[in-house]
Amino acid sequence: MIFGFEGQTLDRWQKELETVLKHADNHISVYQLTVEPGTPLFRDRNAQRVVLPSGDLSAQMYESAVEMCTAKGFRHYEVSNYAVPGSESMHNMGYWQGRQWVGIGPSAHSRFIDPSSNQRVGSVRLPDIQRWAQHCEKFGHGTAKSTVISDEDAKQEAVVFGLRMLDGITDRRFAGVSGGQSLKDYLHMDRVQQYVDDGYLLWNSADAKLAPTERGLEVIDSILIDIVP
Repeated sequence: MIFGFEGQTLDRWQKELETVLKHADNHISVYQLTVEPGTPLFRDRNAQRVVLPSGDLSAQMYESAVEMCTAKGFRHYEVSNYAVPGSESMHNMGYWQGRQWVGIGPSAHSRFIDPSSNQRVGSVRLPDIQRWAQHCEKFGHGTAKSTVISDEDAKQEAVVFGLRMLDGITDRRFAGVSGGQSLKDYLHMDRVQQYVDDGYLLWNSADAKLAPTERGLEVIDSILIDIVP
């Protein structure tokens, strides 16, 4: 589901949610419309040819989704995803937990450790299907670009994706990309503690685990900018 588009009201959004919740089995994805630079929508919004809901209204829509989905037994396990316990998306969890994956088709992205160099690599396939097919026939793959992911970028990705989930990230998972560095040594812990005190984050010192609260999940992007070096 998408919210935050032109003409959408809170009442209309809640009715859409009611309809979906009558038919949804065990998983719902709810995303706020993203206006990407360079797109026609970006230009139309800037020229005021398109007027999107205000930030306050979009926040109300987000909060309505949380309330209505959780009331029906769906757990808000990731910023934009809800599932009946045990039905979380294994595919998406692979991204958020920093697992390796390989994308093959046009425009597909990959993240994996290259066995020949033991380096983390990110790659993307050619977007045009004809060029992709020609490259596959000629070179055995349709890769457009391949980049080595630095240790610092890998650590940042682990925290950014890990804190999109209500379960958060543990030292154990972080150690898989940090070379043994702990979350406490990596993050701005004085700022983390402030967010803990204010009810946005939870820090479990026994398990060395950092996680957002439901309140923190709503503003997690702003929090990440503040706590990640």
